[in-house]
Amino acid sequence: MDTTATVVKTSSILLLEYRGLEVCLFPSDKTPIHFYATSGYDVAMARIVFKNGIFEKTEILNVQGSSPMSDKNRERFRVIVEEYLSELVRQWIDYYIYSKMPQSEKILKNLE
Repeated sequence: MDTTATVVKTSSILLLEYRGLEVCLFPSDKTPIHFYATSGYDVAMARIVFKNGIFEKTEILNVQGSSPMSDKNRERFRVIVEEYLSELVRQWIDYYIYSKMPQSEKILKNLE
């Protein structure tokens, strides 16, 4: 995984959308399990950390070459990933393991 590359939004696969924040995958960027969030030109990455096959934590990272995400949107991204973790991991598996295109979802409930 190369976090130094500039993220090109047009090549992303949208998974979730919440208040202008788009959570997505990038087809050429597979492992470890991680997701990106974009808001305009701002980008962050959520790396999902497992220990012995059990979820341990979510790390929200800046993506070099892209504008850093505001603290508010980084926290929003963390909440989305933790709230929808099982769904996001399922979509990651469907896409990268089974070559099944994920269906995007707009989150309507309040997560904040």
